[in-house]
Amino acid sequence: MISLHAFDLRDSLPVQKLVGHGISLDPRTQLTQGLHVLRNAFFAPLHPRSRTETIVADRDGNTFGFAQMMHRRGTASAYLRCIAPREILSQPAGSDLIEELLRAAGRREAQHLLADVEEKSDAILFLRRAGFSVYAREEIWTAAPPFTAASAFPPGTFQPLSFAKPQSVHALYCSIVPALVYQVEGLPFRPKGWVIFEEGQLVGFFQIHSGARGIWMEPFFHPEALRAAEWIGAWLAALPPHPPEPVFVCVRSYQEWLGPILSDFGFTRFGRRAVLVRRVVVPVPVREGVPLPAVEKSATHATSYLPTTAAHTYDTATTHHR
Repeated sequence: MISLHAFDLRDSLPVQKLVGHGISLDPRTQLTQGLHVLRNAFFAPLHPRSRTETIVADRDGNTFGFAQMMHRRGTASAYLRCIAPREILSQPAGSDLIEELLRAAGRREAQHLLADVEEKSDAILFLRRAGFSVYAREEIWTAAPPFTAASAFPPGTFQPLSFAKPQSVHALYCSIVPALVYQVEGLPFRPKGWVIFEEGQLVGFFQIHSGARGIWMEPFFHPEALRAAEWIGAWLAALPPHPPEPVFVCVRSYQEWLGPILSDFGFTRFGRRAVLVRRVVVPVPVREGVPLPAVEKSATHATSYLPTTAAHTYDTATTHHR
């Protein structure tokens, strides 16, 4: 008999044993600081705003699988971080874990569950069967300092992202990112990085995430930026050579022209990935009947009532329909 439950202390040892046999679906966190699955599951109750949800699968009292997601309260998207073991992808319990995480995401009022997975893998086939859809594709490039690019910054202004006006950064972001991606991901949440001005106009910015394992950079350049390669090269040359933390650059398909630039700086392609989304749909109880007008003149008191529950996207509160 298979049962699902939220992580508790008794699951610590079996979950730790399964971690090494699972699949990471959050490459940015994995490559920069590690997923720390057990630690995040253990301390989740202490961080209710940015909380990790871990669902464990048991068979006859023995833990044989788990899945974990992260959601920052107040944001639209929850992120599927990992699922283990890999064999569970071909079992009904794998889909059951996803469904339970979707219910947890709904309780936190998230609108989407996102996953970042290698292309042409068994994981992407599993997620497609579980109702996920691909909305973006990306390449991850990697290299380690020191970099041989010229250290001088080209003409223009290069300053911390926090100095720029949020409205101008958001306007540039919306002009670069396709509408489908924007609808799912929205605007970056408190991004950190650098902005670039050429001739007084904002033409690009880098979004930076760093950790003990490496640095993750996501570039956003307007196609009319004159010196994108020079700006990237100058930033790379400015990175401290010690410790030689690897640099990972995530290039979405709508910025694929940046790939050859990275190759010229000694980067190699680390992998090709797809980003998938599944919308969160939450049943909402309906407590009142909804009177409808009579269809035929002979029916003087025609009334239709909604069923006791109705599927509503994004809404977790009880709604009265009149």
